[in-house]
Amino acid sequence: MTWSARSSTDCGPVHGHEGELCWARVERGRLRFTNYRETSRVPLHVLPVGGALEGGPGYLDGPADLHAVENPKEFDADAVSLHIYSRPYDECDIYDLAAGLVRRVRLRYDSVPQGWTPT
Repeated sequence: MTWSARSSTDCGPVHGHEGELCWARVERGRLRFTNYRETSRVPLHVLPVGGALEGGPGYLDGPADLHAVENPKEFDADAVSLHIYSRPYDECDIYDLAAGLVRRVRLRYDSVPQGWTPT
């Protein structure tokens, strides 16, 4: 995933992985990771698990089930991360903490067709 330094909102939402674990490795730049635990759905309440962790190239975060990733403006550089999941999943929950809502979204994956070679 790419994280722009020019965006004032380059922060992924708090989101779940539907019981699948996620590992995220910083490949370029720096990112901030915050893991959460849901304590109540109605009313919605999540708590940070530990503090936010910052990592540069080679930093590996995880495994995480509920987390947010951000490239804060003060880092002042683009970032790239690689996310690995224990198995693919088709939907995930996105947590809108300000509105107190959780919504389910369908996911889409890019793949390389079998036999394709770059030119």
